[in-house]
Amino acid sequence: MMNLKLGFFRFLTISNIVVLALEMFGILLQGWAMPALLIIAFLLLLPAFIHNTRCLRLQRYFLKPGTPVDPRLPMLVNLSSIGAFIYGILLVSFLMVYFRNPDIIQQAREMQHMDKVPDNTLQKVQLGLTIFHATTILLNCIISVQFSRRLRDELPEEKDNRDSL
Repeated sequence: MMNLKLGFFRFLTISNIVVLALEMFGILLQGWAMPALLIIAFLLLLPAFIHNTRCLRLQRYFLKPGTPVDPRLPMLVNLSSIGAFIYGILLVSFLMVYFRNPDIIQQAREMQHMDKVPDNTLQKVQLGLTIFHATTILLNCIISVQFSRRLRDELPEEKDNRDSL
């Protein structure tokens, strides 16, 4: 059961890193037209990216027991999961707005002069990827907190150095 959960956790982490890297690349390509959008997008994506890279370090400990690990890693994973969870909630709220009022997306497409694209296939693929990405981000945050708690319990307690003074 542990291997299955760890494998699922690894799949979520790697897929999130791939999607986040593709999103960052796409934002870089589009960001030259609107630099403020570029900054805001990176501020939203960066916590999720940092969280997933910390998850890789956490997974390395469970894949190769005995690997030296920073004793602060469980705390860092928990803190970064807060930022990634906020990012996931923002994605879910975007999806809720879309499903309540799909005309908003059409209006945004018209503002960007994308209304000339005859097929909505690209929009449907992007929506599907957003649903997948939001789900994987949120699941990854939940599972990473469980694994960081397990790591915290396995790490030896450090004695307070102030007692020896």
